[in-house]
Amino acid sequence: MQGKQIAWVLCLLGVLVPAAAARAEQLVVAIVPPEGQPKPGPEADALAAVGIAVQQTVQSFANANATVFAGESARQVVRESGIAPATCDSRACPIKGARKVRANRLILFDLHHEGGLFVSTMKVVDAHSGAVISNARAANISPAAMGKALETSAAKAISSMVPTAPPPAPPPPPVPAPPTATATPPPAAAPAVAAPGSTALPATATAQPAPAAPPPPPAKEAPAPVAKAPGIPEPVLAGERHLPPAKPHEGADVFEDFAWMSNPSADGSWRYGVSPTPGGPMELFDSVLQARGVEGWQNHKNYTPNISRNTTTKPATLDGITYPVAKVVVMRPGPKGELAVLRWVSFANKDYALTGAVSALGAVTAAKTNAMVLVNGQPVVDLVVAGKSKPQTFDKVLSLKRKDTVDFVVGLKDPSAGPGDVVGLEAIIKPLPTRPATANK
Repeated sequence: MQGKQIAWVLCLLGVLVPAAAARAEQLVVAIVPPEGQPKPGPEADALAAVGIAVQQTVQSFANANATVFAGESARQVVRESGIAPATCDSRACPIKGARKVRANRLILFDLHHEGGLFVSTMKVVDAHSGAVISNARAANISPAAMGKALETSAAKAISSMVPTAPPPAPPPPPVPAPPTATATPPPAAAPAVAAPGSTALPATATAQPAPAAPPPPPAKEAPAPVAKAPGIPEPVLAGERHLPPAKPHEGADVFEDFAWMSNPSADGSWRYGVSPTPGGPMELFDSVLQARGVEGWQNHKNYTPNISRNTTTKPATLDGITYPVAKVVVMRPGPKGELAVLRWVSFANKDYALTGAVSALGAVTAAKTNAMVLVNGQPVVDLVVAGKSKPQTFDKVLSLKRKDTVDFVVGLKDPSAGPGDVVGLEAIIKPLPTRPATANK
């Protein structure tokens, strides 16, 4: 299966209903199964693991009263849409020829090999425009672990599209039991008459009435349904989110604040991506990297560049790179000079203390790699690391305004020099105390 992609497609067909009708959208889900059968072994296991994620996705829509189709009818829907899954990239699917759009959403599953790992992805595509709405990705050397990670990512990616069932009606209050009737005492028995020459028997005791049962406790009111907490936001692939209100007391830590579940982060302060030049345009990563305790971001087509961290308590090894236990974010540039960029956006007009260190992790021991810090595209730190050298530290005071950007950039200024080394980054941004205002004289 090396070099070949196995595409799975889910077409989500919706019946558009006028707003005045106030009716819920009816979803029709069509599954396009993979073509061909891999030989028994890891490839077949990986395919089966992806199949479980697909089936769970289908079940989610079925539970939401969606109609599910499979087979050639689903393939026909895809062909009519004018979209070929193999031509899609991270942002859009080209639309060709005359088309008949009978779907609202296409969900594209894919499985391939990459860097010795099984890699599975899922794209959610707007069938009308061809735009890719969101991506999910999982990678692991183990087919089972890859499948489990894909199940989680896929469930989060479709959570906003699957209507939530209304909460069940509270049970009716219990009906109080009728009061227990008082037992009627039986008539007194006649005194026993002793036979001649015998001993007289004592009289039978009169039965006492049974005590009345205590009244049942008052029925308790059914508790109000608890609102479901919102889920983790899906990755944002284009545009800017509005920043939350200014928080001048808050700083940042590139490791502790690492946001691998959404890009940009939920509050809009962190972004992970790639740029051709220092200070150049930044393209956000669109796929999650998750394998052997390493989690991070990369593009769905290219393994590098990427930005990630080790979440375990032991050193982790992935693709020949040892991820340290220390609180280090690992930044890997691309093979053709692509720069890995980690961006933080300032919340407020304030002075900050920036401290940190960079060190080469030795994947390419002969390479000299630039590690830079840029504020609004202008360099304030420019270091060169090579081999397994000692960490180089930096310490700066930054006067930032709201929405100013601080970019941590790793790569080669001269792409012709060859691939850059993998760099470990430590950085903390702390707000400085506000200086008292000086009175005008």
